[in-house]
Amino acid sequence: IRGLLEQELTKLPVYERTIMEFYLINQMSIHEIAEIKKFPENEIEEVIHRVCADLKEGLAFFLSKK
Repeated sequence: IRGLLEQELTKLPVYERTIMEFYLINQMSIHEIAEIKKFPENEIEEVIHRVCADLKEGLAFFLSKK
């Protein structure tokens, strides 16, 4: 699953991909990511929620094909 996740992350725009890598791979908090990226926490949180929803949908589709 980690390989699939990393593969899906490579398809994201750089801005979203770096946020998700910080969040999922580096286990950073929304606050930490916002400080590094110099964006409001709510914007970081919106990206995380949207991308996670897309990843869940894609993963469900992938698993249903097996």
